[in-house]
Amino acid sequence: VSATFATSETVLCVGLLMGVAGGTAARTRAAPRMAAVDHLVLCSGGLDVGGVERYVLQLAESATDAPRVTVLSPVSDRFREAAEAIPRVQVVAPPPPSRTDRLVPGALVDVLRELGPSVLHTQDTNARLRSHLAARRLGVPTVHTVHMSPLYYPGISAARRAAYRWAERATSGRTDAFVFVSHMEREVYLEAGVVPPERAVTVHNGIPPATARPVDRDGVRERLGCAPDATLATFVGRLAAQKGLDYLIEAAGRLDGTDLQVLIVGDGEDAEALRAQAAALPPGRVVFGGYQPAGAVYDVLRASDLFVLPSRFECFPFATLEALQAGLPCVVTDVGGNREAITSGENGLVIPPHRPDLLADALTELAEDPDRRAALGNAARATARTFSVDRMVGETEAVYARVLSGRPAAA
Repeated sequence: VSATFATSETVLCVGLLMGVAGGTAARTRAAPRMAAVDHLVLCSGGLDVGGVERYVLQLAESATDAPRVTVLSPVSDRFREAAEAIPRVQVVAPPPPSRTDRLVPGALVDVLRELGPSVLHTQDTNARLRSHLAARRLGVPTVHTVHMSPLYYPGISAARRAAYRWAERATSGRTDAFVFVSHMEREVYLEAGVVPPERAVTVHNGIPPATARPVDRDGVRERLGCAPDATLATFVGRLAAQKGLDYLIEAAGRLDGTDLQVLIVGDGEDAEALRAQAAALPPGRVVFGGYQPAGAVYDVLRASDLFVLPSRFECFPFATLEALQAGLPCVVTDVGGNREAITSGENGLVIPPHRPDLLADALTELAEDPDRRAALGNAARATARTFSVDRMVGETEAVYARVLSGRPAAA
């Protein structure tokens, strides 16, 4: 990652690069697009695979009628391939800064002057701190989306959290609009005095309609090593401490007397440790499906009976929306914006974090009641329709239009 955008705020929102490119023609928009943006620049400290990356690709493909979209960021090869499959998109690597540029971002000013953006939209804190300073010198309107902030996630010292809060407060005036992917995040920033309400707006993540196609349930299960007749509880995401998968495996060890099998799909830094933990359980209780390509995730979910997300902390994960769309009851922890998608007893169950005992109880409850799973699953599909990508894109376009006109973002 270039030092220009080197960031200590790790991209933590889970998600996969799923079929973003090539879907525009199949979509309909309830309201006409706002053609206010001629050149949209989407800026980040580094992009590979995840929820932030998926968000960027959705905007790159669908936001505004701009003839040009530039992704200004260091990127992985797989992100570049996905982005450059969108005809109007170019990917530009930011220049490495000189020692002077670390304080006065002259190189960024030169890059932005050459690009000539209508709007600069950043995706992580350090990218915002420097690039919005450069944009202000050129009079370019700025938008920032908060995906995951050190202001609220655990595991950092009070001193470091205070330093982030001070930096955010001191520099928030460079940013014309803050977009939050959950109400929870917006409230944290308002309570911390980082941003005034008129410059803060919530725009929940969204997903495109699923492609209607039959799924070979037994075939998918066989490929992953899952029992054809088990009640399958599936997790999809990054195998990292944030996701609480150690609690899920501990809960799986309490599931004696049920036919429930746990499927963990994804990859990450904790994969080896989690496999070692699961090895102490009865064979087949926990199955690791590994990384699945984008097109396979929906099939995996359709072959499952319920979805589980035992996170220690979250913002507003795409994985939950995908599970809802697949008609799965969702068992999630009461962190971040999870309650903004899951209503306990209506489309899933919400439990306290850090409680493998309660997680085991919730999984057992749903495993033993297929009629209730079916009712919750029907409600899940209805919920998913309220979180469409068209709605997300339209609300983001409205923010662009307001900052271009000089009006408050939350007007």
